[in-house]
Amino acid sequence: MNRVNEIISDPEFKSRACAIEDRERNRFFCKHGISHSLDVARIAFILNANEALGFDKESIYAAALLHDIGRSSSDADLGHAKTSAAVASGLLRRCGYAQDEISLIVEAIGLHSGTGASPSGGGLPPFSELIFRADKLSRACFLCPAQAECDWPYERKNKELSL
Repeated sequence: MNRVNEIISDPEFKSRACAIEDRERNRFFCKHGISHSLDVARIAFILNANEALGFDKESIYAAALLHDIGRSSSDADLGHAKTSAAVASGLLRRCGYAQDEISLIVEAIGLHSGTGASPSGGGLPPFSELIFRADKLSRACFLCPAQAECDWPYERKNKELSL
């Protein structure tokens, strides 16, 4: 996990992670800070093991830690998934990831919002589907005080625990 530790030590990552925390401090709906990113990483790692998908731990953690990093930017034209993918590319390169790893991770980050995917993530490349599913499963909708006001469709809300 050396390269993942390089990501979390990177000044740009730290700055952007802090900016997200500050920006969402008073957010009523789901937040996108480091706790969420670590939940996504851990859920993806469990799914990967349970389903024998064969993805490596560093790629899973890198994708999860960076999937919402674009929320630190106000670049609304791209959307946070595309902004996150662009930011992640440079961070991954600086932290020693090979181009094939960068391509895999950046693709998953760019697709994690589910454009073109079924509610379960079907229709995405396997690694992208893994990150998409973990992101959605990380939400405890069944306990959320904002459940009634949330704009997620009812069928996508997590009404119970499942993996």
